[in-house]
Amino acid sequence: LVGGTVSGKVFADFNRDGSMVGDGGLPGVSVFADLNGNGQRDSGEPMTQSDSQGLYSLDVRSGTFNIVSEGLDGFAATTNPTRSTTVRNGQTSVVNFGFAQIIADITGTAYVDSDGDGIRDTDEPGLEGVYVYADLDGDDRPDLGEPGAFSNDDGTYSINFPGAGTYTLRSDLPTGF
Repeated sequence: LVGGTVSGKVFADFNRDGSMVGDGGLPGVSVFADLNGNGQRDSGEPMTQSDSQGLYSLDVRSGTFNIVSEGLDGFAATTNPTRSTTVRNGQTSVVNFGFAQIIADITGTAYVDSDGDGIRDTDEPGLEGVYVYADLDGDDRPDLGEPGAFSNDDGTYSINFPGAGTYTLRSDLPTGF
């Protein structure tokens, strides 16, 4: 094979900034050289998967073509998943890819349950300023690092969670409730 190498890192972009500074590797991502430019992995095109540290390496022919990362379920690209590169004989071209885990959101409404039946009726207003949080350690109080949010003036809130799972939601009510 007359050509060179394309290598790089597939990184878990925790802060979603498209830069791998401070981010770890993401294993198991398929990366291939799209030699014919059709956007699909075809037979004979070099392909590999990122290793346990997110690193990959492809031996390719000389030329200019796209390197494509195929991502993983539950992750979204934070860098372009298709990157053009030029490879010269005996040289290495570096191409990195970033992906962020898709975070599940929980949304809801804090409201004044005037009749105490646990069901919001049309005449029951939203309640502003309620702190709703996921009690990850089960200690019945909000702690640093536990996802949470204050309800808006209409009582709605949205909390970003670290991913799929079962969570206990709790609330700190304003004085008087």
